[in-house]
Amino acid sequence: MFNLLILALAAFTASAQPRTQYVSQCDELDIGKDLHVYVPNRRSPTTVTHSYSLRRNSFYEHEVFLNVKFHQPGTPTMDVKTLNSYYKTRAQSCLDKDAEMFADQSGRTLKITIFDQDLHGKKVVTPPLVEISIEPKGHRSNSRAHESNVDCKTLVHEYLHLLGLVDEYEETNKEGLFKRVNAYPSRAISTDHSWMRYHYSVSFLGTGLGKKKKFLYKGQLDAVLFPNCESRNGLYYTCAKNAYNWHLDPNAPAICKTREDWLQGGTL
Repeated sequence: MFNLLILALAAFTASAQPRTQYVSQCDELDIGKDLHVYVPNRRSPTTVTHSYSLRRNSFYEHEVFLNVKFHQPGTPTMDVKTLNSYYKTRAQSCLDKDAEMFADQSGRTLKITIFDQDLHGKKVVTPPLVEISIEPKGHRSNSRAHESNVDCKTLVHEYLHLLGLVDEYEETNKEGLFKRVNAYPSRAISTDHSWMRYHYSVSFLGTGLGKKKKFLYKGQLDAVLFPNCESRNGLYYTCAKNAYNWHLDPNAPAICKTREDWLQGGTL
């Protein structure tokens, strides 16, 4: 009898959390519909965890919600409530500042919103929780640990990682006194227009002239709107999967070296 009760309880718990399952979404969301997206890195086709909720607001606009919670290791400089209020407000300010650049070349837009239960609880299913530590100045920010004074461009780049997107810039490691070697020799590199390549505005000699506008490529946006969908994202996945591969992949297709072509979406 006890065993039956345990099994019944487990079944009820599983049925009460249907949206925490791994997601594969290949169909367009209907306008007004939402989707809970959680794909852990070990199952992710990009090797990066997907943690967000997605809602289609209109024909061209989708909105992603990020459920972030901040903590400060060591001796905190502020209480937890104040810490979260400050960094969530700052994050939303940074995301709103660059909102016009979260679009692809066809006019589809992505609105990125920091989830608040009181404001958004009735609009969208609660996204997966992402815990982020606030680290001292000088710490290299990543998607799960932010430098205390992280700048807006870096912050946006790191939040895009939570949507499953990978780094697209060259990264080297020191070898010996003077030599540097490619840390990820098979990583697909993109252009300065991409948020995942070089997330600062590029200007001419610091004058602000010739700034390159950022945008999301079709392949990047499709990977967010159709998570874990091989039939729509096969090309992006093929190139993105080597972003953190320390070894040279002899089977990586030539298109992954083209800077832009691999970001156009579709399959090989």
